Amino acid sequence: MKLIFFRNLSIATKLIILFLLMGIGSTIIVGVYSYYSARNSLIDRTFDQLTSIRVVKKNRIEDFFSDRFRDISLFSKTNELKKMTISIDKRLYRRSSHKLFISPHEYDQFLNLYVKAYGYYDKFIITDTLNNIIFTSGTTNDSLHFGKLLNSEYSCIRIINDSSAKKKNTVFLDFKKDPFNQNNPSYYLSTPIQDNSKHITGYISLLVSTKAINNIMLENSSENGLGETGESYLVGRDFYMRSDSRFIPKSLMKQVVKTTASMNALKGKQGIEIINDYRNIPVLSSYSKLNVRGINWVIIAEIDLKEAMIPVERIRNDILFLSTLLVLFIMGITYIIARTISQPIIRLKNASIKVGEGDFNTRVDISGKDEIGALAESFNLMTSKLKSTTDELHEREERLQHFYEATVDGIILYENEKPLLVNHALSNLTGFTEDELMEKEIKEIIASVSDKTEVTDYLNIHAYEASCISKSGRTFPVEVQKGYVEYKGRKIYATVLRDISQRKKVESALKEEREKRLSAIIDGQEMERQRMSRELHDGLGQFLIAIKLKLENIINTQHTCKESLLEVQEMFNTTIDEVRKISDNLMPSILKEFGLETALRNLCKLMAQASNINIRFESLPLKKKLEERISTYLYRISQEALNNIVKHSQATEAGIELLELGNYIQLIIEDNGKGFDYDRHFKSKGNGIYNMRERVNVIGGSFEIKSETGKASQAGRQGTIIDIKIPLSNNFEI
Repeated sequence: MKLIFFRNLSIATKLIILFLLMGIGSTIIVGVYSYYSARNSLIDRTFDQLTSIRVVKKNRIEDFFSDRFRDISLFSKTNELKKMTISIDKRLYRRSSHKLFISPHEYDQFLNLYVKAYGYYDKFIITDTLNNIIFTSGTTNDSLHFGKLLNSEYSCIRIINDSSAKKKNTVFLDFKKDPFNQNNPSYYLSTPIQDNSKHITGYISLLVSTKAINNIMLENSSENGLGETGESYLVGRDFYMRSDSRFIPKSLMKQVVKTTASMNALKGKQGIEIINDYRNIPVLSSYSKLNVRGINWVIIAEIDLKEAMIPVERIRNDILFLSTLLVLFIMGITYIIARTISQPIIRLKNASIKVGEGDFNTRVDISGKDEIGALAESFNLMTSKLKSTTDELHEREERLQHFYEATVDGIILYENEKPLLVNHALSNLTGFTEDELMEKEIKEIIASVSDKTEVTDYLNIHAYEASCISKSGRTFPVEVQKGYVEYKGRKIYATVLRDISQRKKVESALKEEREKRLSAIIDGQEMERQRMSRELHDGLGQFLIAIKLKLENIINTQHTCKESLLEVQEMFNTTIDEVRKISDNLMPSILKEFGLETALRNLCKLMAQASNINIRFESLPLKKKLEERISTYLYRISQEALNNIVKHSQATEAGIELLELGNYIQLIIEDNGKGFDYDRHFKSKGNGIYNMRERVNVIGGSFEIKSETGKASQAGRQGTIIDIKIPLSNNFEI
């Protein structure tokens, strides 16, 4: 009875119940939020604590080094040290066994007491400008510490003195191993000692105590704010520790710390992060760079993440326990309510599936009077309307099918490259039956389209030209129009194929007519050149020869003006040669009288003489006589190519080959020049390359050019190659 009553409740009542459950969910959200809020607060507090420790220790370290820089500066300016280094040159040296001895200085006791009193330094080392040790502090001051710094024991002192002399200022250097300090890590401060005229007389070097730095940085007590796993340490520019680790004994200058914190700090950054430390343990890290002149160190304060999260883990466990109890309660309530609401919805879902499959006679019987019951009534009304609409659509589809079949253009509806529907016109175009077409893929009907094919988009319809494959294997050109259509509730491709074979024939005829016109123009130009050649040769040339003969007679008879007439004769000779040269350029007579081979050989010879290029000509005897037009065109192409080589190629060698291979003539023109960008040159239709290509097209040949920009040829390499093939007709056989 309770379930039946619950079914009659309104959807609003049911939503109230669901909202109550959502309240329980909100409790869980609050618990999760509380956990993460506490966690973040604890992390922030820990970071603040680490940052405070890091700032305090950073200030102490910076003050420590500032004091050390001040100490060494004050020491270097004392009159005692100045006198010590100035007077060293005036002292008497006693040499024994190649060792240099100096008597103990009167200030030794003061410097040794300073080292012992404060613990900031391990040693004082005073040297002169020649790296002779003047003084070293310690328990003894014997001869082993004196003399010129020649052995490796004093290498660190020499290095820091050289650096100090170069900068003329106080410098700080650290060394992983120092033989002078029993091969232990060492930190040195060095500054030059200058006399009153600012002349360097020596150097004072302080071996800074690493214990003094560890006293500031290293703390092993858990009551210092760093707990059981926290520590603070220094890292140098080479990522080695500059103070001892709390966890790894004797880690000074031995332990590498290449972590995110050290790398960021060395880049000058300051911040806090959760990272893996040098032990590869997750830690909270606070880092920054030391602000000490000449020292590229960073300071890092860290504590293990696990220790920092101990209080949060207790909170998490409490929240998880309460959440588990609450989830168990919610699951029971949700199961009961979900079944009550879901069953009618499930029946509606199953009915919807049947309707989707085309069964419009499906009905849903729900006895409830709530919103789901009203939805069921609406569903039943909807199925009735769908059935009526579907019947109308079937009728419209039949009418469209008649139009579809009546068109003369082939039509394909396809999805995933497989036809769903084809019309009878496509069967007529290809010769395949409709069943055969339905078994094929689109690529078996329409041949693959070249990348160069122009595609036109208009109103989401793609139009382009392709080839259609017939049943006999023959391909014929078609115009393709491709777009989307609705088919059974989904979008599919619709493609229309139109046979354009006749149009292509017309286009081919137009192209042929254009080539004929172009040929007529070029032939007319050649005829005009021939006419001008004959006029120059037969008219002007003969006339000048006659004048030359007359002048020769005058020379034989009139001795008084012989010298003048000789000059005139020479001028006429030059004029005649020039006329012949013009005549040859317009239409070389050698081409018509002796053939293409002789004309090309003569052309190569003349061009080689007129330039600094070695031009060779190679050919085999032609078995077929060439048409006059082909000979003329090939000559003009060669002439144009050689002119381009002389003007632009910067070549040292060039060549022309004329070969007869089967039913075509091959002309190869090559050079070893610098090459050029063919695509850019050919776009300009006024240049010689375009004219050469047009001449080849007119006589039905192929034209190919290979060249690479900027690759001037070396021995055996080609700069530019022009390859021309002209087909020959059998009518020209000798």
